[in-house]
Amino acid sequence: MNIVKITRHENAACEQQAKFANDRIASVEKTFSELCSVMAGYTRKVARVRDMNDNLAKNLHSYSESEKINRSLKQGLGDFSNTLVEIGDYRNIETQRLDKRVVQELVQYESVCRNAKDEVKNIFSARDRELAWKKQLERVKERNPYNRQQITTAESELVKASVEVSRTQKALEEQMDLFEKKKLHDLKAILMDFIAIEIESHARVIELFTRGYQELMQINEDYDLEDFQRERGITETSFQDSLKMSETASRIETVRKTSMRNTSLLSTLLAKQKKVPKKSSSGNSSSLTTTTTSNSADLVEDLKQDDYEMDEDDEDQISVSDGESSSLLSYDNVANEVDRSKNQK
Repeated sequence: MNIVKITRHENAACEQQAKFANDRIASVEKTFSELCSVMAGYTRKVARVRDMNDNLAKNLHSYSESEKINRSLKQGLGDFSNTLVEIGDYRNIETQRLDKRVVQELVQYESVCRNAKDEVKNIFSARDRELAWKKQLERVKERNPYNRQQITTAESELVKASVEVSRTQKALEEQMDLFEKKKLHDLKAILMDFIAIEIESHARVIELFTRGYQELMQINEDYDLEDFQRERGITETSFQDSLKMSETASRIETVRKTSMRNTSLLSTLLAKQKKVPKKSSSGNSSSLTTTTTSNSADLVEDLKQDDYEMDEDDEDQISVSDGESSSLLSYDNVANEVDRSKNQK
């Protein structure tokens, strides 16, 4: 009876301790799982910042390569893009260290908690065996209360089961102590590694950003503005020269067209003059002369009327300059040419 009472007391203590250990393991497993998830997300964010840093360095390098006017800006952007590339390298190292020394260490606690749960299951299995021998002893006593051999055998097995429970309980206590000690040490070490990684990375990044700040300060705004104004002046001069060449070509074309028109007018006038009939008698010479003069005046008036209907643009272009106008044939010159032709005849 004393053995049974002691066994009941030990079973109650063992069950309570096993339940406490199981709850503790479940709490640690949940906490470390959430912490691992958060740290993995943090590492992904750092990797994303690293990628965006690389994109920024690439874009600034492209801008530096395409810049042809602002020389100090080109140099400053090129140097700063190289600094950003170095920052990206350190962010990549930071990402790898966080994944290896923080995330992976937290991931390992899944197997640690699983092993601890297996130890708790062992204590429950030993306790179940002890309860089974206890029921067997009670059954033997009810059926064969005077069979001392069976009762002694059942009591002996029950004692063995109780000893196994006690041994397993002590092993569980030691295992839980080791589990708790490992958890405290590992969590502290993981977080300290996290801080050390971040301090080292940020210290180097601050140093590189300081260098980048100094590189950007070397950009001379006034000097680059002068380069831009100089380039703009060259462009404007080239544009004005092209406009002058175009205007000169237009004037030459206008003079050519006007000269051709006046030449055509003169040819027409001479052709009409040839068609005037000749008189041989002297009596009709005065009338012929009068008729010829009248016809010549009429022809000049007709030519003037025809030429007056030309486009306004041609008229404006004809009167562009006095030099050009003096080179053209006037209507008076045409009349004089007609009279000269008449006198020769």
